[in-house]
Amino acid sequence: MDEYLKIQHYGSYRHQLELVGPKVVRTDSDQKCLQQLYFAMNNPIVYRWTSKLLDSSGSFLSPGLMSGTYISFGDFEACLSVSGNFIDNHNKVNKVMGKHCFITVRLPSNASRHIDYRVHSNQNNRSWINTLADQWIEFDVRFPIAHSICLPSVCQGDFIRDIILEAFKPLNSLSINVDYCQTKENANQQTIVWSRSLIIACIVLSIVTLFAICGTFVDLYYDSTKRTNQQILLASFSLITNVRQLFNIERSSKYQWIDGIRSFLTMLVLFSHVSINHSVQQLSHLPPFAHYPDDYVRQSGTHLNRIIVNSTVAVKSYFMLSGFLLAANFGHKRLHSFVRHLLTRWLRFTPSLIGYVSITIGLASFGYGPLFHSKLIEPYVRPCIDHLWMQLLYINNWYDFHYSCGFQTWYISADFQLYLFAYPVLFLISRKKWFLSYFFSTLMIIISYLISLAIFVSGIHGIPFFISVVYPQLPIAFRGYLLYWTATYNHLEAYFLGIIIGIVVSKQIKIKLSESFIRFSWNGAFVLLLLLPETFPWFLKSEHDQNLLDLINSQSWFDAIMITTNHATWLLLFAWIFYLASIYSSTLESNYALRFLCSPVFAPLARLCFCVYLVHVPLTWFNVHSSRYPQMRDEFGVSQFTILTSVNSLMAAAFLHLLFEAPFNKFFNHLFAFYDRKLKNASEKKLAFNEIKVLTNSQI
Repeated sequence: MDEYLKIQHYGSYRHQLELVGPKVVRTDSDQKCLQQLYFAMNNPIVYRWTSKLLDSSGSFLSPGLMSGTYISFGDFEACLSVSGNFIDNHNKVNKVMGKHCFITVRLPSNASRHIDYRVHSNQNNRSWINTLADQWIEFDVRFPIAHSICLPSVCQGDFIRDIILEAFKPLNSLSINVDYCQTKENANQQTIVWSRSLIIACIVLSIVTLFAICGTFVDLYYDSTKRTNQQILLASFSLITNVRQLFNIERSSKYQWIDGIRSFLTMLVLFSHVSINHSVQQLSHLPPFAHYPDDYVRQSGTHLNRIIVNSTVAVKSYFMLSGFLLAANFGHKRLHSFVRHLLTRWLRFTPSLIGYVSITIGLASFGYGPLFHSKLIEPYVRPCIDHLWMQLLYINNWYDFHYSCGFQTWYISADFQLYLFAYPVLFLISRKKWFLSYFFSTLMIIISYLISLAIFVSGIHGIPFFISVVYPQLPIAFRGYLLYWTATYNHLEAYFLGIIIGIVVSKQIKIKLSESFIRFSWNGAFVLLLLLPETFPWFLKSEHDQNLLDLINSQSWFDAIMITTNHATWLLLFAWIFYLASIYSSTLESNYALRFLCSPVFAPLARLCFCVYLVHVPLTWFNVHSSRYPQMRDEFGVSQFTILTSVNSLMAAAFLHLLFEAPFNKFFNHLFAFYDRKLKNASEKKLAFNEIKVLTNSQI
């Protein structure tokens, strides 16, 4: 019946096409397109290619339009497989090929102010139209309505748009475009710059793979005790050794519980980002979701998803963990120069980042589907090409995330800068200036809060709520996102609180606590960590109507204090857990939670955490854009997508770790060891020469 109605619609459209088509014809290709459309509408089921053309187009009134399914994909593969012959008015045979496009419909800017789409009627049975109009205005902030259409390949988008606007005059007040067209020959066709970047990415991956093969060969056939320096460096890329080390569950007895915490934090960030399709909501030009945003809002109110809504605290915890490990493991190590300090960190991140960029470009180039048009993929990939210098200098966190090669890379830049800011503390620790090290760290924490307070009090920007999962239809608080989150000063408090705890642990400073209090406070801190997300955001169950724009730029002192208190409480609880687990591990050795966190099964996942954090974002948008149907946002659909993408992320992370992170870390460690050994030998030779010189002079 549905296909019959489609055929009837095509027949009724033919009259409109005959009336308005000649009015908008401007080129020969327009004339050819018009003739082929005439032919298809006159013969909808006579020829195979005309039937496919009709069948492959999506329905403009797609199922679920009133509940938020604003896109119709049609049948992408069937449309691109359309192939047939057409005899024009001059009895010339023309080849007809299918072209898959999207007709997008958007409201004009400030539609709610200048154009009234609501129905003014006192009849109660017409009120649903007003509700639908309000929903459309709200949705239009993020996405257009998109309807797929299968056209003859000769047709141009502008010509089809002109036909629509000429045939349906009321639509002239809307913004209508026919875009994102793909044919069998040019599906996912990239620009020249994009193609060159793909070549470079393939070369990078090929070179690293060659190193891995050669390193494995050296590892197999050369005795490890008799290798030259060059062979030692090449053996760093051995797949055999790196795989063995990845899955090795033997670890140092020091801070084993950190592997468990790191793994849980990583999985929390992974599940939260993947389940809410982070980056897709912000960067996609078309709405790939079904029932949007109703399913998002409904699921965000459940108690289990409160943890996902508050996944920002996991990032704060990671900063504190980095600061803790830096100070706790510094111990009696020799402090190198600031240049060496900077270079070490840069070389730690950069190989994995380059591998991540190569994978991202590869995913964008080899994807296929109705949402894999180059214009739809470019927002994810172009920053990796045009603004790669920002990523390599680790300053992209000070820019809008549209400049970042993956929104998640802001964290790496912030961590890199915090590592540099920590150098004065390490200098003080190396000189055993303990009071000054505490003072400097405390000063950094105070500065972190003072800068945010100054921005809030001066009115530069109000407090934003980072809860796009709760209200995805809201515009993104781009400026607030930078000022209150990605800018490095926002995380000084977490990083330097971790450093303070690390110093205390490294000095083994103990507080006189009873064993019962240690166990009680440990368990209590864990319980509070689980309960804390339930208190924020507090307005989800509020009876009063929340002003949604306040969630982007809130000037409320109550909101500012509550958000700050929420994050500070979380960090203090984590700091207390770190302290107890490090200092009183013998007292807590029977605690089930600590024993679970110390389990050796977390060791492989903990080694993959950095790579998982990098690759999960491109795999999220890759899987979304590979879809042929609107993504279901019900519990089953979200769970299915989250599990699939998480498994893909773990596999891709293992690939990135084995080819980039692990081998290059060992490679540069060997280089630094060779350099230090060379300096030491040169120093010893110089010292011996001076002793001989002194001895000779004394004999003379």
